[in-house]
Amino acid sequence: MTAGQFADIVAEMRAAQKCYFRTRSQKSLEKSKELEKKVDDIIAKREAMQKGKQLNLFEEIKE
Repeated sequence: MTAGQFADIVAEMRAAQKCYFRTRSQKSLEKSKELEKKVDDIIAKREAMQKGKQLNLFEEIKE
């Protein structure tokens, strides 16, 4: 996923959140939660990938 694609999802999420707070409709709330979960999942996946790339300083290096 590119930064632009992520920004598009975040922009869509913010629009859904604003719609919910403006209307307080159940449909808007569901859409907002769906997009928030999508953003959270993307962030969690990226964090997991970054964590996997980090070298554990206390682990013996095998050559």
